[in-house]
Amino acid sequence: MDSTSRRDATIFIWSISMMIALFLLFASGREGVMLIPLGMALLGTAIIWGSAIIEAMVTPKYYPPSQAKREDTTAYKLAMLMELMDEDERQAFKNRLADDLLSGDDSLSIESLITEKRKRG
Repeated sequence: MDSTSRRDATIFIWSISMMIALFLLFASGREGVMLIPLGMALLGTAIIWGSAIIEAMVTPKYYPPSQAKREDTTAYKLAMLMELMDEDERQAFKNRLADDLLSGDDSLSIESLITEKRKRG
């Protein structure tokens, strides 16, 4: 139950309780009978909002980000790799990438190229 539903339920309980209390007051003429519906409304409100407090205490506050929300850093890694290369390495990389794209071989990944560059220096 969310806060809006709790609020609506509380308003409904208190509205009905006030109508019943006023009806009992005019029907019996004694003020004491008003305490019964008002007490029931107070009890209902305590149960509705007490469960919200208990629920807030039990549920965890932190939810780790899912895989879908994590940022893809491939473009950043590729840009860094290109900046670390000198002109000859960059040209060799472009030639190798063009050959791989033309051959249609998807076995070569950017991650393996970055690892290879790190090994070379």
